[in-house]
Amino acid sequence: VGAAAALEPSDPVFAQYREQGVLLWRGFSYNEFAHQCFSTASESGKGRQMPIHYGSRKLSFHTVSSPLATQLPQAAGAAYALKLMKKNGASHMATHPRKPILSQSCARDGSVNGDQHRSCPVVACFFGEGAASEGDFHAALNFGATLKCPVLFLCRNNGFAISTPTSEQYSGDGIVMRGVGYGMDALRVDGNDALAVAEAVRAARDHAAEHNAPVLIEMLTYRRSHHSTSDDSSRYRSKHEPDLFHAKSDPILRL
Repeated sequence: VGAAAALEPSDPVFAQYREQGVLLWRGFSYNEFAHQCFSTASESGKGRQMPIHYGSRKLSFHTVSSPLATQLPQAAGAAYALKLMKKNGASHMATHPRKPILSQSCARDGSVNGDQHRSCPVVACFFGEGAASEGDFHAALNFGATLKCPVLFLCRNNGFAISTPTSEQYSGDGIVMRGVGYGMDALRVDGNDALAVAEAVRAARDHAAEHNAPVLIEMLTYRRSHHSTSDDSSRYRSKHEPDLFHAKSDPILRL
């Protein structure tokens, strides 16, 4: 929700299956969630998607896909397309009823000045630290950096890729340093602090729009629940561990 608050309504979003907060912030209704979960005829995909694979054309939210990390290169490609459209002076209207996806106030070279960067779209891509172990992650960051695409790579590091802890996924200083390795600006933020996340994403979004450049943000958080209804997290962590997190770092209690 903090990240969603910092984006513009017309910013295209490529998400995983944990971004319901982004949809709620943009106006996706509970009825729309239910129609998607139960694959009814009233759902925009007409029941052709798995449950929790949401999408909304009117909210600039691309449909979630099942294969891990596929949204990353898609987001880099979409951001590159936006850059080319700005450079060519194209003007296209977003599906959002009140916000143009591209604005004539963007300079032909894609750069912007002052507050104009709020009217120039930036792609937001959400993923977990488990997806950062996929090859698509590295391809996307390399494309984003070398092609200088206005895209935010937003990593939710919740400590587990299903049952695999981060200590078994990588060594080194987390995901944030990978952005530095690809030559892009990168920062880490307390993902349990909604206001801090909003501030970090807002600053990163403005930078991406103003300079036509990607930014990687690692949001450190914790997964309190099981990975899914088929998962029993007590098999790979203490039953009391989630309660310890709740007592110290629950995002709602910290507001």
